[in-house]
This record gives sequence, C-alpha cells and structure tokens, in this order.
Amino acid sequence: MCKIEKKMTVRIIVLILGISLSIQTFSQSENCWSIKVQKKDISDTISLSEYFNPKGLYLVENGIYNFKINGSKYFMHRIVNIKMDSLTIVFGADFEPEFTFPVNAIEKLTFYSLDNGRVGFPHNILKPNKFDFETVQTENICAIKKAKIYIDRERKEYIEGYKYMTAGYGWKPVYKENGKTHLLDKSIIHEIKNK
Repeated sequence: MCKIEKKMTVRIIVLILGISLSIQTFSQSENCWSIKVQKKDISDTISLSEYFNPKGLYLVENGIYNFKINGSKYFMHRIVNIKMDSLTIVFGADFEPEFTFPVNAIEKLTFYSLDNGRVGFPHNILKPNKFDFETVQTENICAIKKAKIYIDRERKEYIEGYKYMTAGYGWKPVYKENGKTHLLDKSIIHEIKNK
C-alpha cells in the first residue's frame, strides 16, 4: 500500500470510528414550523415522525432532502427555514445561495434507500397527488441537531455537518471539508456535487 492509500484508509477509519450522531436528535422550542407530508388516505398522524415512513413524515429545519420544486430538481438540499407558507433551502452544508418557495410549489420528494454504498430501487417518491404537504406548528419537532463527525481518535476535533434523510436507513451525515461536500454512508464516503 502506498502512503496516499494508507493516509486515505486511516482517514476513513477515523471518520467511521469518530462519527457521532447526537443522542438527542432535535432541538426543541415552542411553536416552530415544520412541513407535514401525509398520505391522503391516512387520518392518523400519530405514526408520523421526522423519519421516512411510507405514510408520510415531518420535514424539519436542518434536514436534507431531495426536492422537485417548480419544475427544478434540488438534490440534497437542506431546509434552513420554514415559515407559515414557505420554506428556504440551500445545497447540503452550504449557506448560500438560498432558494425560497411556497410550500405548495413542492412537486415531489424522493427518498433513496442508501446503505453502505448500495442504492435500492424503486426510490420512494412522495407527490401532492397522493400526499398532502402542509405547514404545521409543532412543539416537539423543530430542527435536526447538527451532526458531529470526529476526525481524531481522541474525539476532540470534529467537523460539524447536517443530516440527510434516506428511506429505511435513517439520517446520514453530510459535511463540507476542503471545499467539497461529502456524505458519510457507514464505511463509504461519497463526494456530493450540486446538480
């Protein structure tokens, strides 16, 4: 193994060993907004949470999702703000440019089944013809807490990131390092580009 491969292998191992998604996933405050996405033939909202479910879920601030809005695709975009009638998004771990849309402009949400580099098919797609998209005030789910990706074995140095929702495999950390956006998927590090 050459020096570069050893460095990369050590870095990947440190990232894998060091990842720490906080036990408390959500920050809480009173009267915040989230987007309830609920299957039209389901009246029970008790089963809905911040995690993907075929019946629906709550989209929350700091969560990263795949949108189609007003005919344009926004792959791996993070919600930075939800208001009564709109949402503001940015790509991955970036802070600009921001895009603001009315919630009723969402045409599609796509959730990939991503597990250790393998993508399952078919993808789970939520569209307004089968799901209601509605902003609601919530007291218990406001925003996803940032992910901490530790880069040393002593767990002193870390990179802050955000979390990307997958179908069936929960949240995956997304972070920016050396100007590039990465997704950590168990033992695989994917470089993500804004499409």
